[in-house]
Amino acid sequence: MDLPQSHQATPDGFIITEFLPAVGWAGKDNSINCAAGHHLHEGRWLNDPKFLDDYSLFWFRKGGSVRSYSFWAADSLWARAQVSGDDRILKELFPDLIANYEAWKKITAMPTPFLAGR
Repeated sequence: MDLPQSHQATPDGFIITEFLPAVGWAGKDNSINCAAGHHLHEGRWLNDPKFLDDYSLFWFRKGGSVRSYSFWAADSLWARAQVSGDDRILKELFPDLIANYEAWKKITAMPTPFLAGR
């Protein structure tokens, strides 16, 4: 995937898409969250934070379907902060990340020791 070509300006800000032509199975703004963790991890090396800031906000606050598939949002945002030294978006989205984790706990089909008692 060519990152500059896959950065798409939308009314919700920039997102990164797997689909350059519109496809019927995509979510809002032709998005799909199953690749979002990868996009955020690969994009952590970008100099301009605007693209990933917009993309991160899209998933949690602008109508992205954050639980269509699982994706490693918290880990990706943490990795980005480690590379850039800027943890602003991680802190801003921390309540959203907790809410996402809590929602996953409620719908998880198989209890695991990691989730037990939390």
